[in-house]
Amino acid sequence: MNIAKGRVNEFCQGAPTDIKLLLLSAISVQATIEDFDTVAALLADPGTTEANFTGYTGTRPTLANVAVTTDDSGNSQFASADDIVIDPAGGATNDTVVAAIVYKEVTTDADSIPLTQSDLSFTTTGTALTIKFPVGGFFAAS
Repeated sequence: MNIAKGRVNEFCQGAPTDIKLLLLSAISVQATIEDFDTVAALLADPGTTEANFTGYTGTRPTLANVAVTTDDSGNSQFASADDIVIDPAGGATNDTVVAAIVYKEVTTDADSIPLTQSDLSFTTTGTALTIKFPVGGFFAAS
């Protein structure tokens, strides 16, 4: 993710449709994952595993209404998006999710760029899952 530092808001300008969410059921320590330049490299790490549950497997959600706002008085920029709903989340196949990676999809995992990582903690049960981004957004630069 070091490759994207300083560029997250650039990737999120202009209401893009290529910013996606990758959910993980296992993740290596921050010092390890921040050096991965692609989603493929991140997923090749033996300590990192993509989540596998009904409603998610094979269909990584696209973030909707991605926007960048500028706070001139606070000298900051924020990238935000609508909440993500996965329904059903689990049921036939359940998983425990421990992290989310927001990434810029290019064509494949081999050239898609991890942007941010957030810790999560939930186990799917077959009910709807809503992932809410913080009020300030999923990324802040100041």
